[in-house]
Amino acid sequence: MAALTRTFTQSQGPQYVLSDKRDGYEVRSYKESKWIATTVMGTSWKAAIDAGVGNLLDYFARSGKNQTGTSSAIIPVVTKIVPGEGPVCHSTFEVMLADPPALSSDSDASVKVVVMPPMTAYVAQYSGPVSDQIMIDEAERLTDALSRDGVSVSDAHYYTTTYGTVSQEGGIAMDVWFVAKYNYWTVLIARRQ
Repeated sequence: MAALTRTFTQSQGPQYVLSDKRDGYEVRSYKESKWIATTVMGTSWKAAIDAGVGNLLDYFARSGKNQTGTSSAIIPVVTKIVPGEGPVCHSTFEVMLADPPALSSDSDASVKVVVMPPMTAYVAQYSGPVSDQIMIDEAERLTDALSRDGVSVSDAHYYTTTYGTVSQEGGIAMDVWFVAKYNYWTVLIARRQ
């Protein structure tokens, strides 16, 4: 992949502190944040993002809660992926948009506000077309880099971020993140900071 040139500010994405930059990835400490989310089951990451964002935009239109009236309202899209148990099993995709509006009491049951807990993640940045195969290739590169460095990550879930910002190469800016393994004390200390 070509070098990535970002044209957005960090305030548009999940808030983090850059802890380290290594060959092939960054180590980031993400802050707790709130997102509006919907869950999609499927085998395609791209199809899940399309369906999830569509569901959230439909909710905004039905409820009159249009965030800003512009397409920047959907930047970034963070997706939490809980892999299925086999190569062709359905995975769970929690598609999230930042800055959730207050949900009304008659909210669509498929739309909810979620709190992303503080976490340390190993993040690879890339750009290109939004494609299942490219995301899988980038995730494999990140896995290889982490294995090379002896880093253990959680296998329960991982995240992707699509920023919708076109890079100089004509692609979309994206991240794939693997969450560091935690024990109870690590989580407790992170929440107190």
